Amino acid sequence: MKTLIEERYNGNQTEFARAVGKAAAQVNQWMNGHRNIGNGVASDIEKALDLPRGWLDDEAAPVLYRSDAPVIREGWLSVPRLAATGRMGDGIEADDPDEIVDFVIVLETWARRQFGGNLGKLRIINAKGDSMQDTINPGDVVFADTSADRYDGDGIYVILTPSGLRIKRLHALVSGGLNIISDNKAYPVETLEGAALENLRICGRVKGRWTLETF
Repeated sequence: MKTLIEERYNGNQTEFARAVGKAAAQVNQWMNGHRNIGNGVASDIEKALDLPRGWLDDEAAPVLYRSDAPVIREGWLSVPRLAATGRMGDGIEADDPDEIVDFVIVLETWARRQFGGNLGKLRIINAKGDSMQDTINPGDVVFADTSADRYDGDGIYVILTPSGLRIKRLHALVSGGLNIISDNKAYPVETLEGAALENLRICGRVKGRWTLETF
């Protein structure tokens, strides 16, 4: 709850209390640990804020959840999650890397602070493979700015090559070519030059990633 109040209400407990229909003093007691939140109250808060059922039960819950349709609600941002998987290795076939399967709903203030820029072009893909470990790990949720459809300086990009959709670091060469680099040094650097560059499509630039840690 503390994260929710910080992210959505700039830490203002009074505004949060007003939004959920509770007394500010009651919210203060929750935050100070002087009073527990009952299941019924937690359910009321989730309904008032349009949060998924049981969201408050998880102390490690991120400021995001999944929905089959975009959610139009002030303070929240619907980020499309793509069907394609960003392979951190040899790649995976992707007939349509732009196909949307569902949406991840995040707090807009969090997204703007983390990624800035054009949030309307933000997309999510799931990462697989170990070639970018420990920068991006298998199972990470990757946030990519799809307005970046061309090379614009060294960085990590989502690219489509004949071997599939991949998440790789790109580095420009003086010759005009590009090095495709894996942060895991067990994978060799690939170099594209001349006509080979025509087989490379840049689908977006990676802006961040989120890791779910389970034990």
